Amino acid sequence: MNSPQGIRLQYALHPYSLRNSLQRLRTSLAVWLLLLSFAFPAFASDIAPSASKPDTTSSILSSLKSGQVADAQGAQLDPDFILSLVFRPDHDLPYGVRLRRAHFTSRLDLSNAQVPASLWLVDCTFDDGVDFTGARIAGDFSLEQSEFRYPAYTKDTNNIFIGLKVVGDTTLSSATFYGPVDFTNAEFRGEFTADNSKFLAPDTSADFQYAQFRGTAFFRQSSFAGTLKMWFAQIQDLTLAFDQTAVIHRIEMPQVVVQRSLAIQGGQWDCLGLSSLRVLGTAALGPLCVSRQLDLHKASFDTVSLNIIPCPANAGSFLTYVSGLRYFFITSDDGGPPTDELLQILAASNFKGVPNDPNNPADPGLFAQYSQFEAFLRAHNYADDADRLLVAGKRRERQTSFKAWSSSAWWKSLFLDWTIGYGTAPLRPLVFCIVVVIIGTIVFRRPEQMEFKDDKHGPQKYSAFWYSLDKFAPVIDLKVADAWEPKTLALQRLGIGIRILGFFLVPLAFAAISGMFK
Repeated sequence: MNSPQGIRLQYALHPYSLRNSLQRLRTSLAVWLLLLSFAFPAFASDIAPSASKPDTTSSILSSLKSGQVADAQGAQLDPDFILSLVFRPDHDLPYGVRLRRAHFTSRLDLSNAQVPASLWLVDCTFDDGVDFTGARIAGDFSLEQSEFRYPAYTKDTNNIFIGLKVVGDTTLSSATFYGPVDFTNAEFRGEFTADNSKFLAPDTSADFQYAQFRGTAFFRQSSFAGTLKMWFAQIQDLTLAFDQTAVIHRIEMPQVVVQRSLAIQGGQWDCLGLSSLRVLGTAALGPLCVSRQLDLHKASFDTVSLNIIPCPANAGSFLTYVSGLRYFFITSDDGGPPTDELLQILAASNFKGVPNDPNNPADPGLFAQYSQFEAFLRAHNYADDADRLLVAGKRRERQTSFKAWSSSAWWKSLFLDWTIGYGTAPLRPLVFCIVVVIIGTIVFRRPEQMEFKDDKHGPQKYSAFWYSLDKFAPVIDLKVADAWEPKTLALQRLGIGIRILGFFLVPLAFAAISGMFK
């Protein structure tokens, strides 16, 4: 006879009973999951079954093989999966890896990778940056609309493209970089486009030092929270275009060589550094305004259109560096000479020389810019603008190179400025001469104030005009001033003063009219 324990064991092991138990267990689990889904939605979403990773990667691979752009639909992808795609034979993926809307939570490392075709990572999200150091992409390279985050624990650049070589076109349009971006020594053989891109690092936003742009490079409507560095870059064509209200912090382009064309237009710049820049073709600088610093030191242009002015709100702190600036032809937007713009630039130059101090002399390169532009204007028949440059340069020299009030050179410069405008106003001393003669005629108009001295050498009938003219002009002897003399001492002294003025003004007028002071 079986014991009760044995009966219960046989019943439990019966197949029908076992199936009923499993069914009840599944039902209980389903009920509990349903209750949890209402009580804890987040928990339910975590434990709910989702599309498996093999399904997502298989779909992406299938799209790539058919030549389509694969859509990851926001799925999180393992960077190793991208590596497996990149290193597939080029005949397997003839159009390359063209992927959009992928999310990479860990760092994508393609350093030294030899990508046999195009690589598109469009509208993707990178939580921990990318590394393309030394990589070579045989086709096009696109990071358009992608977002590169900058984790709080990151201290250095987390988006590295040092030594990257792209055979096709490169597109960074509408991409957002929250951290620094390093393209040092990168080479772009096709067109480079970074329109509407955002470089938000506060210090060095984007570094293109020693980069080579074999095609045209575009930065249109891009934003830079920090500095855009392009030191020693080699560029075929470069366009930097912004809205007039856009604020750009700083660009540094020392020793950059632009083979064909350069255009920097729009925006309110804090600092625009173009020292030692060489443009072998045409350059269009402006219209734009600079609030703090414009550096054109040793910049060289073949043909340049210049329309740079200080920003109105910061005009008082605007400084420029212009020594060594060279150009073959310079113009403004309307085709005429940029006289007003260049005068503002020269007036704001950082002249720090101390008069009569051999340890801190005047900057000869500054005054050479006045002379260079004056010579250019005269060579192209802009005589009035050339005169403006001459006077502005001489006045700047007087203000900065001579000690005020106590230097004879300062007084000489002031005298030439007031009398003949440094040779640009030759009729001015003639006007002074006429005014002095008229004043003398009025002062000596009364015959009763005059005394006839010698009736043998002069006219006995007195004329105030001829007396004043004879007294004033040293080269004219009408005998009137010898025959007549004022009766009072005050009038005699006034006559002596008129004679002294004549010795200065008359030769000065002849010299100015003859062009000796130009």
